[in-house]
Amino acid sequence: MNGIKQKPQLRDILDRYPVLVQVAINVAVSAGSLLLCATLTPLRLPGLELLGVGVDWPLIWVVSWSVGRPWWVAIFGGVVAGLLQDGMTEFWPSHVWGLALVALLTARIHQRANTTAWVMIPLTTFVLVAVSETTMAVQFAYLYGRDAGDVWALHQKVTLCSAILSSLWSPVVSWPLGRWWRMMESLGNR
Repeated sequence: MNGIKQKPQLRDILDRYPVLVQVAINVAVSAGSLLLCATLTPLRLPGLELLGVGVDWPLIWVVSWSVGRPWWVAIFGGVVAGLLQDGMTEFWPSHVWGLALVALLTARIHQRANTTAWVMIPLTTFVLVAVSETTMAVQFAYLYGRDAGDVWALHQKVTLCSAILSSLWSPVVSWPLGRWWRMMESLGNR
């Protein structure tokens, strides 16, 4: 057009950089799913609560995120989820330590087992709820100055109820996210 440069249109940019669009959508889905899980945490509906203890949605997200990822990427997701959960509650005791440990263990377990079988996610979630809750109990008892006997008595109830609920509800988060991340990975390998 007579030497006049036109501004690139959004459609032109999207057509030129499809990988950028794919990464942006993947980040939006991952961050949105984590925010949704954090938002669901205080929700107490029938089936989402057992003896006053609810589902640990951020932990389920961290387990789902960590499967098939390198340990350092898994820990990054655990720290982000922990900071988000700390932002919604008190900072002390921190959820970061427990969720980072859950992320590391999940990545290592699934790397060693070399499987992403659907039955492994609920089983991993059940076991790692105990790791996360024990990390919180240690912080309460020894760093926060609470009576250790009271903390450990409550810890048993909270851990068992949370482990049962979280493992039962884990496929609701892990299955769609796992499919999404596998699809994004296969698109990236083309």
